[in-house]
Amino acid sequence: MFFHKRNFAIERLVRTLFFTSLVSYIVFWILDALRPGFVSRYLSVHLFLLVGIFSGALWGSKVDSFKERPWFSYILCGFFSFLAGILCWVVGEDVGMLRVWFVLFGFLTPWIFYLLIRYV
Repeated sequence: MFFHKRNFAIERLVRTLFFTSLVSYIVFWILDALRPGFVSRYLSVHLFLLVGIFSGALWGSKVDSFKERPWFSYILCGFFSFLAGILCWVVGEDVGMLRVWFVLFGFLTPWIFYLLIRYV
């Protein structure tokens, strides 16, 4: 029921920080793409992405249970793992023998984030 919903102040703060940094990142990235140097001359647009990643991980760790759809989390992790592996393979062409380790790290990164969010 609606009166059993637990809504802590830190969860609301981190959720607001996540959405604000995500929207700021998208808007500033689009502005910088339309007019190069408009934002990146003064600060890096990726700072908003970094804040969004950390606040999203913290917000995800505040979730009480993952019992609703655990299979969906595994499918998403598998998809992003496959995508990151392919991206690392394509980008890592110049690193030679380290390309295999680069791809392995790309495959494992979504699972590491998933475990950090779930158990921390």
